[in-house]
Amino acid sequence: MSELVEELLGDATPEQQVSTDLTIKDVKDIVTDKKTVLIVDDNAEIRAYLSSLFTASYIVYTAENGISGYDTALKKVPDIIISDISMDGMDGLELCKKIKETPELNHLPVILLTATSSPEIHLRGISEGADDYITKPFDSDILLAKVDNLLKNRSSLKSYFLDSVTGTDNSTKVPAEYRDFIKKCVDIIEANLDNEDFTIKSFALQMGMSHRSLYDKIKLISGQTLNAFIRSVRIRRAAVLMLTEDLNIAQAAAQVGFEDQQYFRQQFVKLFGITPSEYIKKYKGSFNKDLNLIK
Repeated sequence: MSELVEELLGDATPEQQVSTDLTIKDVKDIVTDKKTVLIVDDNAEIRAYLSSLFTASYIVYTAENGISGYDTALKKVPDIIISDISMDGMDGLELCKKIKETPELNHLPVILLTATSSPEIHLRGISEGADDYITKPFDSDILLAKVDNLLKNRSSLKSYFLDSVTGTDNSTKVPAEYRDFIKKCVDIIEANLDNEDFTIKSFALQMGMSHRSLYDKIKLISGQTLNAFIRSVRIRRAAVLMLTEDLNIAQAAAQVGFEDQQYFRQQFVKLFGITPSEYIKKYKGSFNKDLNLIK
């Protein structure tokens, strides 16, 4: 197996790690840049029409009602969900509420489609956590623009996460649940820096989530895999130690679990954009308690 495939396997989801015989096509599937959209509608023609709008630029999943839509969301964890409101069994409002109440899914943006302009329905949708509304009949360009805008807003989470890790001041406004989620993740990782038994499994357990759900949520929020996320937090902690403690680079790296100094240096540069020694030279003298490093 090639080094590229091995590297990709190391950062694959739990399901992708089951098979070790990945073909080139499998690798391309893993690293696709396409976003995923889940379309939920009990009208087959509307489902087909909506699918046709997104298939060129997105990976599209469909479900014929709210119940199967929720199941599909759990299995696929799409980047965004578009759901009709009026459906038998579980309608779009109930689906939206259930998604927003599910820790593994509550970060997903939901657009509701409705045939009514009733303020009461819109108010219910807002109270259930809907991110946007489209009233039927709708302009396809407006729907595509709304989806694109919501996904761009979600990408700001990655900037917020990176700045939180590197200590860069960030005025980006993100919902409290995302800030709380990132903080909880960082707190758990930092509390286990010297715990040799700390694994991704125990990390997921402490977060109260499945391995797959934690992987997907961290991937969406931070743009990183679980392994890369944990590595970033460890490097960030080493940066804090180099500024606040009387430790050299090798000692700080070892304290957060990096024995290979060259590897630590490479990863540090990748995260901060400068070498550890340049970082110390730049910030050590001016360090104070108000420096924006989340501890």
